[in-house]
Amino acid sequence: MKLQDWFSAKLGDERVRYLLVGGVNTMFGFILFTVTYLVFSNQLSYLVIFLISQFVAVAFSHFTQRHYVWRSTKEYKNELVKFSASYVLVSILNLVLLAIAVDLFAWSVLVSQYSIGIVLILGNYFTQKHWVFRNSS
Repeated sequence: MKLQDWFSAKLGDERVRYLLVGGVNTMFGFILFTVTYLVFSNQLSYLVIFLISQFVAVAFSHFTQRHYVWRSTKEYKNELVKFSASYVLVSILNLVLLAIAVDLFAWSVLVSQYSIGIVLILGNYFTQKHWVFRNSS
């Protein structure tokens, strides 16, 4: 089998696309949070910085997942509402865990956010697959 054929076959698998696009989304979100935190941590709480960066990261993630992972052709507005609702729940959980890690255990803000983010991303695949983008194309 040629490398090109193998690559095309693998990109046909949504799990592979989710991992690739998720990797890009994760790096985008982590970089955005890190830069925002480093620039504004003297003026804003890390929780406010998280909310600001999360808003931008979720919008970027919706676009990339809709087009590149799930290849959705369904009505944009309904999927965006579901996607946003799922991320509101994930963000609330993230905020609680981040506050516990930083305020209760005195862990680094950045290391805590990276660790929590990775764990939550894994569970989010199932929400996206079975609720937001179910039967998407």
